[in-house]
Amino acid sequence: MTGLGVWAELLSDTEVSAALPALSRVGARVGLALPRERIGDPAVAALSRRAAGLGVPMRAWLLLSREEGYWIGETNVDAFANALDAFLRWRGATDGPAFDGVSVDLEPDYEYS
Repeated sequence: MTGLGVWAELLSDTEVSAALPALSRVGARVGLALPRERIGDPAVAALSRRAAGLGVPMRAWLLLSREEGYWIGETNVDAFANALDAFLRWRGATDGPAFDGVSVDLEPDYEYS
């Protein structure tokens, strides 16, 4: 993805949804924080489909629990791979989300940072 975009890490689904028309008007994209426990959440799938319908590209920014390191890093590659596998299965489902990709934020372990 190139161009204008926003990271939605601390916003609710309602707040992200409300911003989509404005983002569409300016041709912006969204990197949506997706904690692993929300993989499979119908509300997230609906939000991603709403974004797609408005022409707003949306990528999933997969996040683990803080105990697992939060971002992918040197200590949690297996946990992240498992989350990514679950996400890809969900994305491929008939009622799955309409994310157009996955963003990866390589960081040191959460406890370290």
